[in-house]
Amino acid sequence: SSSVYGGLFYLLIGAHGFHVMGALAILIYVWYRMEAPSNPITSEGLFPFQLLWYFVVCVWPIIYVLVYLS
Repeated sequence: SSSVYGGLFYLLIGAHGFHVMGALAILIYVWYRMEAPSNPITSEGLFPFQLLWYFVVCVWPIIYVLVYLS
């Protein structure tokens, strides 16, 4: 016996878990590239990762309000 709310909750939790794993993989990749002496990442190369982070920071409060406060 499940409800739509319960299914949506577990879907959001699963999507969040995949998102966290992907973000951690990207952060580890960027960290490795920053430390690599032969091919370091430049500030221009960090721009896509900065966009990802700003997107997460901007979307998280909206999702929080929609899921937990409504």
